[in-house]
Amino acid sequence: VCLGMLEWPDLETIDAGEWEDALGTGKPRGGARWLVYDWDGLNTLSSFCVPQNVRVAREKAWREDQSTLGLPPAPVRVDWATASRFVVKGVMRKALEAVAFCHEAGYAHRSLSPENIVLSSTSQDKSTALQQLTPSLLIVKLNGFGFSTPLADSSPQRLESARLYKVGEGKVGGELNLALSSLSIAEDLYSLGLCFLQLLLGALAEDEVVIKEGGLFSDTIKEKVSVPVVTQQGLERQIEDVFNGDIGQLREYCKQEPAYNKVVAMLDENDLEGWRFLTTMLGARQGVARKLKESEMPGTGMLTARALLASPFISRG
Repeated sequence: VCLGMLEWPDLETIDAGEWEDALGTGKPRGGARWLVYDWDGLNTLSSFCVPQNVRVAREKAWREDQSTLGLPPAPVRVDWATASRFVVKGVMRKALEAVAFCHEAGYAHRSLSPENIVLSSTSQDKSTALQQLTPSLLIVKLNGFGFSTPLADSSPQRLESARLYKVGEGKVGGELNLALSSLSIAEDLYSLGLCFLQLLLGALAEDEVVIKEGGLFSDTIKEKVSVPVVTQQGLERQIEDVFNGDIGQLREYCKQEPAYNKVVAMLDENDLEGWRFLTTMLGARQGVARKLKESEMPGTGMLTARALLASPFISRG
């Protein structure tokens, strides 16, 4: 958008004042290197972790506020009740692909959260995929790599944190690198599992929200939402401290909340297939520790994001 305010063919002759007005920075020197990024829009997984009618209202308000940008009108929406399961699974599938790409490049993210998972679209209007509820148009990218390190990072700080899972004890060289890499992957998968759970409990929640003008972007909206407000930190505390890592107890808790009927029904399909998938992700760190305790190398049959893409819950659609 900012570069569009400048005449691209005349960049070399544009004076410094025009650069300052358009981009808020000085004109680059001759021969300077350029980094050009595709703008991915403003949607993150966090913005999708709320009931559908809240998303629609917020999106409508945003489009009205940004009317001067000349955005095309929002397309006619597909029925959410019909498309929701396929959209949510599409988001999960492409998020797993993004994490798999990161890991296969040799890096751990280390701070995966709904705010760091960007939901974009193949079209010019970067919110089209979510408006049309079309997973085939969806692009998922990771953001917030401030804490990212190589998978086998063996810095003193990393070795200290790995001791919690008995990783690194009595190992050197290749064995140490493999153990650290396995734990790094498991930690990212655990965080992504929490993101998926927040997505399920938010996007698929059934509620009777009454939305009033002025409350779309403030805390007042929470007072009108009949479903519990779910956060990644809250879920982790509940799973680890209240349920002691037992996803079966989480299922029983969700069954008592009418707003989660659709979530429970979806995860219960095919002999609790969805709950088993979440159990695998949320138990990834303990799985690495268990293998080490049993004197197995964690690289044997190591859980990866790529392997999870082949799980029936994700691949079945």
